[in-house]
Amino acid sequence: MAAPGADPAARGLVGATTANGVSVIPRLRPWYGARELAAILPLGRDPVGAFEQCFAAAMGSAHAVAFPYGRSALHALLRVLDIAEGVVVLPAYTCVVVANAIVHAGCTPRFVDIGNGDVNMDLDALAAALDDDVRVVLATCMHGFPVDADRLRGVVPENCTIIMDGALAMGTTCAGEPVGRCAHAAIYGLNLGKQLCSLFGGMATTDDADLAAALRRHRDSTYRPANMGRRLWLAAYELAQFVGLWPPVYGFAHWLDRNTPLLSSLTDYYDEDRIDMPADHRTQMSPLQGRLGVIQCAKHPEITRRRRERARLYDDALGGIDGIECQPWVDGASYAQYIIRVQDRDGLVSYLGRQGIEVGTLFSYVVPEMRAYRELGCEGSWPRARALADQVVNLPNYPGLSLAAVERIAAEVRTGCTSSGGFR
Repeated sequence: MAAPGADPAARGLVGATTANGVSVIPRLRPWYGARELAAILPLGRDPVGAFEQCFAAAMGSAHAVAFPYGRSALHALLRVLDIAEGVVVLPAYTCVVVANAIVHAGCTPRFVDIGNGDVNMDLDALAAALDDDVRVVLATCMHGFPVDADRLRGVVPENCTIIMDGALAMGTTCAGEPVGRCAHAAIYGLNLGKQLCSLFGGMATTDDADLAAALRRHRDSTYRPANMGRRLWLAAYELAQFVGLWPPVYGFAHWLDRNTPLLSSLTDYYDEDRIDMPADHRTQMSPLQGRLGVIQCAKHPEITRRRRERARLYDDALGGIDGIECQPWVDGASYAQYIIRVQDRDGLVSYLGRQGIEVGTLFSYVVPEMRAYRELGCEGSWPRARALADQVVNLPNYPGLSLAAVERIAAEVRTGCTSSGGFR
């Protein structure tokens, strides 16, 4: 069963094998410093409101409304749009928590495959899936790669609402515009594996003042404020992040995650037999999260620049290697995750793990193929999504990762792939 507060990105931590006596390079790490640590102090008035303003400005939108999770923001949007029992079209290759929120909002998901060589929704398949029952199209910029926004808007009829899932797309631009401005609204997640981290949390953005006001009314009337117990737990969780991701300690934390169930509540984020939401999905964002968010927003341009810089290094180092396919460079991509496609994925994951390099395999499933969604009646064929889910590997790509570490990771990938007999 998925645990409250579980982080989809953290699930990828399980993918690597701890190297004995070798310092582990984490797959992900938020770009935290002294200011984020000082955010534990209860200073400032209305920090969540300040975070909303900063986030809206950072995403190029007029309004932002804070929620406990990105999936909570989607759930609220669907409720406010009053489309219960309507159909929501979304890609089969996405995070399952997004589909869970759609079902919990009383809507019916309809899945389409991804494009050929792409990680995003096939717009031809989308056009074929549209009918009078479709009320919302949820487009996703997977791994930070932009959708073809102009074509998306041309395919979707005017009586349908477009929502952009930007959880991995902060800093992504579509046709020169911030991703959130390419739709009626956008949703974002703010947990450990995202470009900006406020521990947990989510945002909905829109340029529609009436929609933003309706979202706030819905949140304030149906979501409970974070009580003192919740606030203390979040403060403890932030301290645990600082300690657990500190290099001298991280190897032990990684070993615990790999070999014991002690950290499973923070890494197991779904149960294939259940369509559920976290127990705290209607608990409002806390002041600590707001203070963290304001600090992180100020770093957003540099975070995006650094992710792209490291992605370029990977591209240059890994191009042309047999058995490895890099995703083609796309202007406007934010590279929230640097992905490669690997035929022998298990071999690569194991080999890099022995070298002390932690990688992920997000997302290694196709949502409508999961047992709970098959029982819901989801039918179809999604061969491209299945192929990507079987091959995807996420290499470390975060702003605090040194360029030397990127070169080392790329060198180990090359060495493992070119050694006699494949991965050693």
